[in-house]
Amino acid sequence: MFVFTLESLVISLITFVVVYFVYYIILKRRLRDEKKFMNSTEILYLKIKYKINVEKTPKIKLVKLISLGNAFTISFVFLLMSFINLGLIRLFIAIIFLVPTIIAVYFMIGNHLRKGGY
Repeated sequence: MFVFTLESLVISLITFVVVYFVYYIILKRRLRDEKKFMNSTEILYLKIKYKINVEKTPKIKLVKLISLGNAFTISFVFLLMSFINLGLIRLFIAIIFLVPTIIAVYFMIGNHLRKGGY
């Protein structure tokens, strides 16, 4: 039922790198339109939940942190899914772990920004 291989770890690392660069490019393009960037779900969540002053925070830092967090979330859930060989249980596990992983990652991002004085 549970299978861990080096191949799944390598695929997860490749997924991390690809997702990071894709998110980075998407957010960098969205950064051109300041209003669109400031109204993105990630930024609104940080503003509301962690009281981050995003106007004061360097935008490129936000882009990098959000890209890193989203890439980690997707690759981590993908790695967990690769351990399980049963079809529907794999999907169920992914759904169960996705939300807590997102919450944990944004908790770390929010605390990092708060400690930085933003």
